[in-house]
Amino acid sequence: MDFTLENILVVEVSNRQLKLDLGKSPYLGVLTSIQPNHLDDHKDFADYIECKKSLFRYQTSVDWAVLNYDEKIIRDFAKELPSRVMFYSASEELPKGVFCRGGNIIVRDKDKENIVGNEHDLPVLGKHNLSNVLAAIACAHVFNSSSKAIRESLPKITALTGRIEEVAKIKSVRYINDTSSTRPASLLAALKSFTQSKIILICGGKRPIVTPGEFDEVAKTILEQRVKAVLVIGEDGEIIARVVREQAEKIAQNAPLIYSAKTLADAVQLASRGAKSGEVVLFSPGCESFGMFKDYRDRGQQFIDLVKKLEK
Repeated sequence: MDFTLENILVVEVSNRQLKLDLGKSPYLGVLTSIQPNHLDDHKDFADYIECKKSLFRYQTSVDWAVLNYDEKIIRDFAKELPSRVMFYSASEELPKGVFCRGGNIIVRDKDKENIVGNEHDLPVLGKHNLSNVLAAIACAHVFNSSSKAIRESLPKITALTGRIEEVAKIKSVRYINDTSSTRPASLLAALKSFTQSKIILICGGKRPIVTPGEFDEVAKTILEQRVKAVLVIGEDGEIIARVVREQAEKIAQNAPLIYSAKTLADAVQLASRGAKSGEVVLFSPGCESFGMFKDYRDRGQQFIDLVKKLEK
């Protein structure tokens, strides 16, 4: 089949939509991550994994699966697929696929290597964004895009609204809206995007189901990066605060300043008072906010509105 812009349809499919089982799979399916989310829609995590895998259920040997090699769950079930597989990795060099080496972004296929860009030139922050870029490059390669076309497209990439989005810089303090962070893994990715800056973190909310231990890695990263302050909101904010204190006690390290804010407005005000030039105020909830906001978009817009008031 000859592919053109007119006959390629790019569709994002949710776990709920996959449960409908339309009896079809895409010519090219992309799976970027499987984390224990949306468990209120599934019997357990194993059921959620099977739901995600169903994207590829009806593929054949002429189809493609673009998969994140860095996640073991995804890597392991690749061998079960009937389709052709193109891996990508933000962490490892691959015998075939898309990866980084010495900062260069490389496509390796059929014993040939092509450098299609440099990760340091990307206009988006964070390793998770790099991973998403590599997935997109893998798709472009499957559709026979030239290295030149890929290289020229990379500087045009823009950050998604509400995903590590810088919404203001006030007195040399950067305010980051990461309201799309509805799970601990997203919060973790956001923290790792600012390893060179002191962070005042605003996080928390209310999840339908909290899995024991799911905030442990977040707490460890908060301590490793010596986050300056953690301002928590909502029921799950209290859980995050407790886990950070417990992790600090385990390693005999002082915990950062932790404060329970009554509202997001209180948290933003406190953050603005404590932030110094060159620091980052990061709003990355790490969970949903059931009953607190209309949805994550409303949550993000409220953060933006509160920050804009600081500029006046």
